[in-house]
Amino acid sequence: MYVLVCTCMYMYVLVCTCMYMYVHVCTCVYIYVFLCIVQENDEFKTRDKRQRQQIEILEHNEKEIAKKNLSNQKIIRMLTEKCRG
Repeated sequence: MYVLVCTCMYMYVLVCTCMYMYVHVCTCVYIYVFLCIVQENDEFKTRDKRQRQQIEILEHNEKEIAKKNLSNQKIIRMLTEKCRG
């Protein structure tokens, strides 16, 4: 026979009435710790995804700035030669 002994993090834990209570308590603690770790892992994945997106944007911006810088250097070089010549 199974009976509802406690609820842990919105999960109902059914325990056989013949089991020892300490086994049930340990099970509840393990379930709670597991759920906390899963939640923390999801948060890390979300943060990692957001940071990767930011890195992609920053790398793209860096390439664009480098292109513009090179173009500006060429123009300055051409104008300098034209003024000298």
